[in-house]
Amino acid sequence: MKERPLIPAEQQVAHLAERGVFDIMSPKDAVAFLRDKNFFFKVKAFAKCFSTYRSPASEGYGRYVNLDFAYLAELTRLDHHLREHILSMTLDIEHYMKVHLNRTMMDDGADGKEVLDLLFAHERLRKERMLEERFDPSDPEHLERSVSYLGDSNYTRDLANKYGRREDMYVWNYLELVSFGGIIALYKFYFYDLRRERSQEAESVKQLLFPVKALRNAAAHNGNVLNTIGQRLQKPVGSIATAAREELGIDQELVALTKRFPVIHDFTALVLCFDRIVSDADARSEKATGLRTLRERFLEHADYFEKQIELDRGIRMLGEVMRSGADVISSSSL
Repeated sequence: MKERPLIPAEQQVAHLAERGVFDIMSPKDAVAFLRDKNFFFKVKAFAKCFSTYRSPASEGYGRYVNLDFAYLAELTRLDHHLREHILSMTLDIEHYMKVHLNRTMMDDGADGKEVLDLLFAHERLRKERMLEERFDPSDPEHLERSVSYLGDSNYTRDLANKYGRREDMYVWNYLELVSFGGIIALYKFYFYDLRRERSQEAESVKQLLFPVKALRNAAAHNGNVLNTIGQRLQKPVGSIATAAREELGIDQELVALTKRFPVIHDFTALVLCFDRIVSDADARSEKATGLRTLRERFLEHADYFEKQIELDRGIRMLGEVMRSGADVISSSSL
């Protein structure tokens, strides 16, 4: 691999200037942005959303088409705002998944230890099967081992020391100890394996959980998400496009993007999942207001991207999911 030395922001900007990306924002302001507000690798990642002149005969060969550094800076800001909303919505989803589990297990008279014994056995068998069938390097006891690591944190040490051992743990302790992935594992196991729920509503939630988790993890690690506009999604969940059309009322042309771009697929899943799981009227009203505000921010400089077809359509589709999602979420509580 070619060695790439760390160079000053001034040289980074000079490198970009060779590809013609300064008009709205000056090189001086770009240097300040790369020194004080962001960094080159993260900002440059959004450049792949823009096309380049590819013909050697073209006067602009190798340069970006209709790209200004201000557009990259705007995308980093939008990405930041989007990640904040993703994390806020997934926190609510996680909380109300716990509430739903706790309420249902109380109503069922479930045994708090037996449920965990069955869950851990189920997960161990599932991971072993994955290892055999797909040569997946998953740890068969990952779910159980993950709890033991919580003793290293000031925020979970007391809880983990008191309830983290398998013989001391009940399902309500588990709900407070495990990660979002652990909550999803219990949610899917309890409702779809133990209770064998097969309603259309139940199945739709089940299909939404993995893309929601993937998006949440990307946001939690502060990774870019909007730069996946233009990438090709490998395994879209078909029901997301159907729900976007039938429940959110989004135009068929834009809905097609849920099957193509990861962030649109997963963000649409997030909004749909929130609507299905979060029952509290105040939480729904708060997130609906947040989505409307986010949409306004997304469209503030929409003209920056109108000459890039995929990026323009992607931003518009996200705006439509925010608008229609806010309407659906605020119209009723579960």
